[in-house]
Amino acid sequence: MDIQIYTAAKLGNTALFRQVVNQDYYRLLKVTPQGNTAMHVSVRFGHIELVKEVYAALVLQHNSSLEGDTDYSRSLSLLTQVNSVGDTALHIAAKQGHVSIAEFLIQKILPHWYSDHDIEVARGKIRMRNNSNYTAIHEAIRMNDLEMVKTLIKAEPDSWRPIFDADVEAHGGPHGRTALHEAVIEEHPEVVEILLQKKGRELVNKVDENGRTALHYAASQICHSIVQQLLRHDTYSAYQLDEDGLSPLHIAALKSSISVLIELIQCCPDAGELLDKNGRNVLHFAVMSKDSKKIRFILKQPELKELINQADVDGNTPCHLAAKEGSSRIMGYFYYTSRLDLRATNNNGQTAADIIDWTPIHEGEFLTLFRLALLFLYRWQYLARSGEEKWMIRGASEDQIGTTDPNKQAEAAKPEAAKSEIPQHQKEMGNTLQIVASLIATVTFTAVYQVPGGYNEDGTLKLLNNPSFQNFLQYDALAMSLAIISLFFMFLAPVGGKYFYSASFKVASSLIWGALICTSIAFFEGYRAVLPPCGGLFCLSSRHANKYVSAIKITIISYIFFLSLLGLFMSIAFWKSRFIRSRYAKFKRSLKDD
Repeated sequence: MDIQIYTAAKLGNTALFRQVVNQDYYRLLKVTPQGNTAMHVSVRFGHIELVKEVYAALVLQHNSSLEGDTDYSRSLSLLTQVNSVGDTALHIAAKQGHVSIAEFLIQKILPHWYSDHDIEVARGKIRMRNNSNYTAIHEAIRMNDLEMVKTLIKAEPDSWRPIFDADVEAHGGPHGRTALHEAVIEEHPEVVEILLQKKGRELVNKVDENGRTALHYAASQICHSIVQQLLRHDTYSAYQLDEDGLSPLHIAALKSSISVLIELIQCCPDAGELLDKNGRNVLHFAVMSKDSKKIRFILKQPELKELINQADVDGNTPCHLAAKEGSSRIMGYFYYTSRLDLRATNNNGQTAADIIDWTPIHEGEFLTLFRLALLFLYRWQYLARSGEEKWMIRGASEDQIGTTDPNKQAEAAKPEAAKSEIPQHQKEMGNTLQIVASLIATVTFTAVYQVPGGYNEDGTLKLLNNPSFQNFLQYDALAMSLAIISLFFMFLAPVGGKYFYSASFKVASSLIWGALICTSIAFFEGYRAVLPPCGGLFCLSSRHANKYVSAIKITIISYIFFLSLLGLFMSIAFWKSRFIRSRYAKFKRSLKDD
């Protein structure tokens, strides 16, 4: 582009522009490396007077008359020339937010005579798309420029068929999205309201190339007000499924906030009956989101309570999915629902309790105790509710098992008691563990009444204000608590079968290790409490006494902690190796049978 033309367009210097054009008009026709004309540059910098000068110069030079179709088309081609990315001057005005320039451009594009030919030409120019398939109104929506959107929508005379009809039809933008889609995605409630007022019912139900309406996109956002706006105009889109079989309610349950989910269910309560391609309902998706608030709200709705026992194509109910996720909190919500069917099995013949039993314990998960206690409740309720029907569900008939494998038939033919029988060596280890736990509980309980230092004449403790004595009491109480909890697990272990027994044994073992550590620390703190200030086994000198005691304490704790980790690792490795060996033996038998 000519440097003087560019400078005039950048600075809005109309005098310099006229001088250059009068000297050599063809200098006006040069463009920048990106294909921007003088009109593009002047619009970008927002100089309305220079835009008018450029337009006047173009029309004057070509001797264009707005009365003739040919001349009118020629003037439009100059006014709406595109750059390398397909932007017209109107696109740039919409991007930069220059409302007055956009009004001027639209005024010049619109014909003064209402011939059919002129109307069609003007409509095509205003609806021109850039290389990204965006029109000017799409650009205004993306920039959240409310005034520009109003200007572009209200541009045409009342006697016209609305110019922007095509902009808001099904394939108005990229990926088949309408202007309403773009406004929702960009989260512009004001723009959404304008578009709905213009063509509300038609826009709300339009789908893009993925089969998604504007409500689908609104459901995935956290903008509650936009969801309200769309539902207020029409609720039909709440029942539409996209190409993946997802409704807006499914998407809200999986991705959005609880407020959006509540709005959709309150406006369209029967939308909860919709299923995706995998047969999953809204409660399935709420479980997959791991949002306990959504799950609680759905379970409280009378019309949605039946969803708790509804299975997908794999036979998994929402309770099965919660068990796979290993979420104790969500499983707790399901347990206290009266309509829950604990006997429901998936296509693999597993109940929710079976899945909990086989779900791996995550590293550092302190909710394992609650998970195992919850599993016990599930097992207990399962036995109480099932009775003879449990044997029927796990019976040995070929029709129910669905297999002709001799090994599986032989396994299925075994009595139920034989399948769940606890191995003898595990029972012996469990009995030993109970004895150890009982001893720890007894010793720590007795230590509270045989405290170090004794009592004063008035019955108060002599070492009550001693920090080491206070630590002794705390660790002693913790050791006794861990021992009692481990006894609780071992008492309940036989109820749930061999797998539950094995899991309970591992947790109880970990608790016993913790109790032993606390007992050792309690002994050390009690011994330290009764030592004289400068004497005894751990006091070499008054100067180094505290440092020496702290070092010994840390060493003992570290040593015991290492032993506890080693024991836990060995127990898990032993259990895993037995499981792998049993799987390998079954695999070898299957090869021999083949």
